[in-house]
Amino acid sequence: MCHHRARHGCLRLFMHASHRLRTLIPRHCAAAFAAARASTRASAIGLPLACSLAFFFYPATAFAQWSGSITAASEYRYRGTDFSDGKPSLQAGVAYDAGSGWYAGGFGASTRLADRGGTQLLAYGGYARRLANGLAWDAGISTVQVTQDEYGSYQELYAGLSRGGANGGVSARMSWSPRYAGGEARTLYCELDASTALSGKVDAFFHAGTLRTLSGPRPPQRADLRAGVAARFGAFGLQVAYVRNNHRPAYRYAPAPSPHAVIVSVSQGF
Repeated sequence: MCHHRARHGCLRLFMHASHRLRTLIPRHCAAAFAAARASTRASAIGLPLACSLAFFFYPATAFAQWSGSITAASEYRYRGTDFSDGKPSLQAGVAYDAGSGWYAGGFGASTRLADRGGTQLLAYGGYARRLANGLAWDAGISTVQVTQDEYGSYQELYAGLSRGGANGGVSARMSWSPRYAGGEARTLYCELDASTALSGKVDAFFHAGTLRTLSGPRPPQRADLRAGVAARFGAFGLQVAYVRNNHRPAYRYAPAPSPHAVIVSVSQGF
């Protein structure tokens, strides 16, 4: 069974991995195991920040913790972009918190791009620290790999600030890539995440992100939104989210048939 802090790390995995992340990820990162009472990213992210916020919002312990989730989602959108051609997606994530502030993890989601099945893989590592004024910061590096085509593979450096508690929270972060999606463009992805408790087991969440080109060939710039509710049922979670982007594909093989979608996810944490 998850320790208190690790268990809430599981919750964030489920809520944000399909971001993020996964977002997350949820983020993330993701796949979110029931909505956590603290906000993240994510993201779509967003997954690295999603996992590290377990450190931010709950009492720290002196020993390492593992957490994770497995998820079935009606569709997979990464930062608003359709990565499953509107089809269901299986997802899994795992996070490790060293207890001293260092953390690492990974996330995987089944994808369908250019009429081919495959997987999107995300790995990350970073460091998180509380501040005296109630804020917390974290920074790290992540890498995204798409098995169908190296064009969708890239790395990012990220940093963020957050503030939250038992009834919700808010976070902001920036992710910089020197070669976005396999190209030569330097990009910056900025995002804002928030969550609030609606009841003892139900939370509402919101995510907004925008991708901007700093230099080099300009990939399609875009913005994405995600909002919804998530409920916890013991070790299981249910999430319903509305996702929308400005209908400018950021990947050559992922032209979304629609700029918006309603995504239902069911997850189990461990």
